[in-house]
Amino acid sequence: MKVVQILVASLSILAAQSVRASWFEFCDMEGEVESISTPTQGEYELTVNIEKSVRAKDHGDESYTNCKEHIGEHLPVHFVARELPRVPAVGDKISFFRSAVDGFSQNGAYAGTSINTKLHALRAESTGTGR
Repeated sequence: MKVVQILVASLSILAAQSVRASWFEFCDMEGEVESISTPTQGEYELTVNIEKSVRAKDHGDESYTNCKEHIGEHLPVHFVARELPRVPAVGDKISFFRSAVDGFSQNGAYAGTSINTKLHALRAESTGTGR
């Protein structure tokens, strides 16, 4: 429900600026963390190799895609530290909800994409090396 409220608030702001949305994507994704960077303290930019991607359980019927095109993609994903149960590591398995909404101005000019994520799970994968 919180994601919908954030999406509605974002779209309201865009609408106030004479921008309309033309693409909605609501996906539940899973994959392996390939790389991690910390652009600022308390933020994590992960690159995730997407192994599974389906329409989200919540709001998926509003999605313009079945989300399968993301399988095999190396997707950048942003989280703030308080969203994660621990510091992520390369090789971890992660599952999350992702919404992507494109916006366009009334004259048809691209105004940007609003992307939001919500963590479902972050788990360490055993590699058999005692990790």
